[in-house]
Amino acid sequence: MFDPVRSVESTATNGHAAQPDPLVEPAQLQQVLRDAPAAARPQTALTLLAGLDDGQLAILAANDDGGETLRALDSELAGAPAHLGDIEPQRARVATALQTGDDSRLSDEKQALLLDLGQIALDIVGIFEPTPFADLTNAGISIGRGNWLDAGLSALGVIPYLGDLGKLGKLPKLANVVERVTDIAKLDPGFADQVRPALQKIRDALDSVPVDSLPASAREAVESMRTKLDEFFAGGARLTDGPRLPDGSPLPAGVRLDIRGTSIVDPATADRLTDATRLPQVADGKVNVSHGPEAGETKTVILSSEAGQTVTKKGYTITKDANGFPIFNSKFDTFVPDALLGTGKASDHFRFANGRVGDLLRADPSLARQMGLNDAQVTHLLKQPPSADAPPGLTWHHHQDTGRLQLLNRAEHQAHVPHTGGMSIWGGGYN
Repeated sequence: MFDPVRSVESTATNGHAAQPDPLVEPAQLQQVLRDAPAAARPQTALTLLAGLDDGQLAILAANDDGGETLRALDSELAGAPAHLGDIEPQRARVATALQTGDDSRLSDEKQALLLDLGQIALDIVGIFEPTPFADLTNAGISIGRGNWLDAGLSALGVIPYLGDLGKLGKLPKLANVVERVTDIAKLDPGFADQVRPALQKIRDALDSVPVDSLPASAREAVESMRTKLDEFFAGGARLTDGPRLPDGSPLPAGVRLDIRGTSIVDPATADRLTDATRLPQVADGKVNVSHGPEAGETKTVILSSEAGQTVTKKGYTITKDANGFPIFNSKFDTFVPDALLGTGKASDHFRFANGRVGDLLRADPSLARQMGLNDAQVTHLLKQPPSADAPPGLTWHHHQDTGRLQLLNRAEHQAHVPHTGGMSIWGGGYN
């Protein structure tokens, strides 16, 4: 009989890390889950996780396929009936394993990106003659000390010759690195501080590039980099502006929103932000369910031990509030009508929220740029009747405040699954 949770055989031969036994391979675990009838999948997921020790969870979480498998198992538990028991402890184990794995991979990736910035700059140095002696000397000293970022900054003194670089096909590579660096930096203040000087050097250099004289592929790369860098540096300024109404006016008196970045707040529901009755009721790491079939019961706030901490997963950094709820980088905040509370119909919540953004975009198309929406997302939000699906690349997050929805980057949201959200508190749970 197939046993998907047989012990992991640890091997350390020849310095290799421990590998999972074939019977706990991610694909096989996912197959067991898929083969189970839909109604039985929560119990199947619970059984699978209960049979995996913490070491096995760590091995699975250490790679992308294993991480996705753990997220799939956790997703089944998110809507599991309470009578199954042992749900929240198992979800907490998954969350801990995923965070450890994600943090390890991100740390490695950040180091690689810093190395890439320096190495790309050194590649540029090798193209040109004569190369400034001082720059090469400084770069050599920095490399000798293992400081690749400083080496890159020294070498960037010759970056104004990017016209030749484009001819040699280096620009697309640089563009890819810049894109990934800015994506992480926009959401990780510490990393942003590390790379900001290098990105500023690149940005200044790109401003003087004669784009029209470059080959098509190089021209596209330059424009892509300019856009990414403009977004990054503009984002840094917007961070201090805080949430606001679409017309730029401040929020109602007394409102203090804990939101990263710039969020447009729906003027039709902004007054609900001051309604204290909509705040989640939390005590001892448990939150009261306010609406739906489980109203009156309590749920464990997943990873409440991270309250007040800044955490990074899969390249996306967020802060947890005083109760451990995630603070996401929201593009738009609104509240669904009270009639939709506790219904268990997330599609109705999405449809309403899409309609609100669509109405505001029709009244002021410039909001699309302020919210960072692309053409496909705008087209989706302008649909009439409104779609029940989130725009491509985005999702609607059920905030813990009763009725509140936030429009988020889907990748950022998924990176921080599992978490306790409003769907389980006031939305009625997933049917």
